[in-house]
Amino acid sequence: QGVTKTRNTLLNMVKGPYLSFLDADDAYHPQMLEVLMNTMVSANADVVECGMRRFGDTVPGEFLQPIESSQNEIQVLENMNIFLTHKTSVGAWIPTWNKLYDFDKVKTIRFSEELCHEDDYFYNSLVHTVIKKKVLVPYPFYFYRHNSSSLCGNVNWKRYQTSGINRIKLSYDYFI
Repeated sequence: QGVTKTRNTLLNMVKGPYLSFLDADDAYHPQMLEVLMNTMVSANADVVECGMRRFGDTVPGEFLQPIESSQNEIQVLENMNIFLTHKTSVGAWIPTWNKLYDFDKVKTIRFSEELCHEDDYFYNSLVHTVIKKKVLVPYPFYFYRHNSSSLCGNVNWKRYQTSGINRIKLSYDYFI
């Protein structure tokens, strides 16, 4: 029934204190969740976001090397309005997949099933209205597979336009 319906079904089943998304054709660095969770706890953050790298058919071995993360490298954000007006230097705030969420802070937020594209944008726009503190970790822990046959790589322009119109309407209804 689509990505948004599947994600909402799974969100209704979450039992733990943390939430992270991994698209089926992508990969995590082996230390991603450990570092993001430790950062979340030590910084008392609601969301921790990391950088990403693109890859083709296989994850290059050098991407998987152990890393040592320093607390000095992180960027703490406590003004969520920055995402409406500025681009950050680390990560990408739109996707859900490069983040660890404190599930208690975002448990009421769901994906709009009216959107087949940019559903992450709307979800994270809502997330940024309820969280108080976000931390950016500069290391690229998320590996995004460039796949020309995926939903994002093979865009149905009619569905994309309809979804864009729906996103504008949903944003207007929610924020205005």
